[in-house]
Amino acid sequence: MNWKSLKKTFQGRRELLRPSFGLSKITISNIGAIDHLGYVFENSALSAIYAGNGLGKTTLLECMSLVGHIPCLPTLSSDKKSLSASRLESEVGCLSPSLTTAMDILHRPNLDFSLIDTLGMVGWMDKFRPNNDSNYGFVYIQLFDTNYGQVVENSFLIIVHHPDAATTGSPKLTHALSRGDFDSASPAGDISFCDDRSLGMSAFMIFDGSKQSIHQTFDVLVEKIAKGRTFCVVSNKSDRLAAVSHISLKTAENIEPRAVSYINTDLNDFGRGNDLRESPKDLTKDFGQEVLTRLRLELDENGVFANFGILAQICTDVLSTPVSHYTSRSAIPPLFNLQALQKQGDKVVVTINRGDGIGQIPIDFLSAGENEVFFVFLLLLNFTRNPIIGKSIILLDEPDLHIANSARTLFFKNIVDTAETYSQLIISSHSVALYGLALREWYSPRKIFQVIYRELDPNTKKTVLKADYDETYLRKVGLVNIHQRNFINTLRSIHVYFGRQISRTRSAVGIVGPSYPMTVIFFTWLLSAFSFLILVFGALLNDVLNGTAASEFVRTFLFFGHDDSNYHAATRFSLVTTFTTTAIPLLTVLKLRMTAKCLQREALEKFRRK
Repeated sequence: MNWKSLKKTFQGRRELLRPSFGLSKITISNIGAIDHLGYVFENSALSAIYAGNGLGKTTLLECMSLVGHIPCLPTLSSDKKSLSASRLESEVGCLSPSLTTAMDILHRPNLDFSLIDTLGMVGWMDKFRPNNDSNYGFVYIQLFDTNYGQVVENSFLIIVHHPDAATTGSPKLTHALSRGDFDSASPAGDISFCDDRSLGMSAFMIFDGSKQSIHQTFDVLVEKIAKGRTFCVVSNKSDRLAAVSHISLKTAENIEPRAVSYINTDLNDFGRGNDLRESPKDLTKDFGQEVLTRLRLELDENGVFANFGILAQICTDVLSTPVSHYTSRSAIPPLFNLQALQKQGDKVVVTINRGDGIGQIPIDFLSAGENEVFFVFLLLLNFTRNPIIGKSIILLDEPDLHIANSARTLFFKNIVDTAETYSQLIISSHSVALYGLALREWYSPRKIFQVIYRELDPNTKKTVLKADYDETYLRKVGLVNIHQRNFINTLRSIHVYFGRQISRTRSAVGIVGPSYPMTVIFFTWLLSAFSFLILVFGALLNDVLNGTAASEFVRTFLFFGHDDSNYHAATRFSLVTTFTTTAIPLLTVLKLRMTAKCLQREALEKFRRK
């Protein structure tokens, strides 16, 4: 055992385990607000993206999510002159709209695709990088995968463009990846007749066939991703009042599926339509049917969600408020008791009880925070444990948006514990809890956290986007400082904490009467505790220095003029007095707190037994 591993053992920290499938690098040019950004995944198991608003966190996640859509992307053929149909189009026979814009980009004289063979994909992308006036952008993606025990790399370039060739400026992915409302009685006019809006309208894909791994071709990777997800196709396009069928593409039996799941938990979710894969908060559709058709929820022989026990326990742990969080003995802290998640007929029925006397509640009555916890962990467990879906890349966009502060650390810990070894986890967040958890749990948060910021290039006098571990930024937004409190801040926090605890305890145990100024009581107790520590320290020092040359000097300042022999007798009364005035208030508060908790717990159990 080397020193580094020994240090980790004593610190109680651990290394995150590497998954078998994930992103290793992504480079984006001219997509949305991102003019150019290279992002390298230092830790393949977990990556956390921090940034100020408007710097492209969501755009970065959307670009990563394109990996899950590559079966729906037209592909540049080997002669680099024409586009072949996507895997979805060629198998389902669903023709995409005109590829005029893509072909226009393909045949532009300023884009010499034949140079990809000589320059390589990265070199070609740097040479022909689009500017802000172009109507297209690049997304270069490098993946690692494990095929029969061999780790292989697959690299490809996706060109995203505006559907209208006359449109200029950076294209966005939000509209292209939106599913629209397929279940509406009057579908919107821009809904296409294939899943993923026939992405040929908005993007096409290039891969370097000459650099394919002998252990896994690019076609096998596409087949793996196609096997790991479902697709929905509009069956009748004549009257636009079409039914939607959910299908799985035909794939080889001997390949292991791969999946990429983008989970956006923002209730406002303005651009991503109604697909539960991307918008778990949209409950206007029949959730019970959607989880069977689109999510392919794994059920056992009795029709129960295969990982129901784990899901129920996590929801209870994260969403149940401790009884000690309330002052009143009559307070009923909410629970989240997931009682059933089971197939009944052609749908899944969910039964939930909060333990507050109201009884069962329907799933569309859940609060924002309950929705996030329930859906995030339902999707995580299904994406990571379901053999039909296989190994996954999980993209979480600010998953703790509506989670109570007191529950966020446990929320993130359960997310990582659920996904570890099964999936690569990529989270965008502003959360103090996630960073604090990493410092306590994992050995190298420097490899996990990256901050996106703009930097001025002194040569070009232009700003460039960078992604790097920036401790100064983390300290300024209050993340590092939570573990580096100074003495005054610590004292202030203790003062506030004790004041609140005493106030709540008095109310809980029914103490009435005037309340005394907390500041006076606190600093009186603090002075007594400090005096007690000085006296104890003096007694120890007296015994150590007894009879030495330094003893007389020390007695002058610390022993109050007493000689070594009678110091203990002279300070005994002061020592007993300060110990008593220090210990009795602490023991009294502790006893009152225990009594208050017992009374609250008894009242709560009595209520819930009714």
